[in-house]
Amino acid sequence: MSDVPRSVRLALVAILGVALTAWAFWSEVRGSRQDPAPHIPVTAHDGQEAGPHLRGSPSEGAPLAEVIADDDADARQQRLERSLASGTRTRVLEALGEITRAGPDNAAFVGDVIALLKSEDPKITEAAANALVAIGTSAVEPLIEAINADAKRLGRTPPWSLSWAPLVMARIGAPAVEAVAGCLNHPTGYFWGLVTFSRMSKAGVDTTGAASQILEGLAPESEQGPLTFTIDAVEHLGTRAVDAVPRLIPLLEDSRPQVRLQAIAALGKIGPGASAALYDLERLQSGTPESSGTVKKALDTAISRIRGEEERPR
Repeated sequence: MSDVPRSVRLALVAILGVALTAWAFWSEVRGSRQDPAPHIPVTAHDGQEAGPHLRGSPSEGAPLAEVIADDDADARQQRLERSLASGTRTRVLEALGEITRAGPDNAAFVGDVIALLKSEDPKITEAAANALVAIGTSAVEPLIEAINADAKRLGRTPPWSLSWAPLVMARIGAPAVEAVAGCLNHPTGYFWGLVTFSRMSKAGVDTTGAASQILEGLAPESEQGPLTFTIDAVEHLGTRAVDAVPRLIPLLEDSRPQVRLQAIAALGKIGPGASAALYDLERLQSGTPESSGTVKKALDTAISRIRGEEERPR
């Protein structure tokens, strides 16, 4: 060995050291595989070993799948809330789309969605309206409260409430009728209520339950805007609006042409139940020149319907 050069001896020592280290590591690995660590049970709060449920779950004994579902629901709600409040158009629209698809289960987001109904972005307001319709009945009272709050603050009907909000109520339908009728008893909500009933009637919603409140608006001294919306709502009630006839007859003499025309049309839609108005309608018919084509046509149609006749050919 003394004849072996010193550099070679050092190299052999180094190789031997590496081999010994590798052998020790391999022995340790083999030992751990053969003798796994003992099981340490997770104990519940009463000191007993926990079964197939997670310790600290929201409900005692809740299955793991339910706990995960609860966690996912909370995470989803937080995610959607962040998206709705982000101000980022894409995220807001995606969140509104998800709420629309999920439907009534998303009542927790009503306040956030109503706030977006006031957006100046037409895509966002349309998406917000669709989401409120999907949420359904749970959106009715909060939407009315938001409109009344803004009306009280502004001293007038808030402009945003006259665009999509009436359409939302019309699409929700019958469950919204009673709540909207309540708006007709308040000065700040009166005009919005009339616009909404007009939309509801055109959508085929049965608003008979609110007929008495609607009829209160048939007063000659009313401003033209609210009055025309009231007549429009009455017209769509059709034969169910017989009680409106005594209020409509004086409007045939109104100084405003649009009011007169709508009153004629509404009486015609009521049909035979409006027979008390025949005298006034026929008097108007005889005094209306042929040149007033629109009025003449409306009178002919109304009189024919009230008499129960087929409309005369034009």
